[in-house]
Amino acid sequence: MGLKPVQRWVPDTSSQEFRARWRRSADRIRSNDAYQRDLDLLDDLNTY
Repeated sequence: MGLKPVQRWVPDTSSQEFRARWRRSADRIRSNDAYQRDLDLLDDLNTY
């Protein structure tokens, strides 16, 4: 029964390229108007 562990790809979080790409995508999400509208809608729903 030689079951091998499933190989999962794990990002190299210490690399500069990964950090830069992560920061860019985070900025893009934060600046997304639709995303902000969803947050506002959630806030409205939570006030009831």
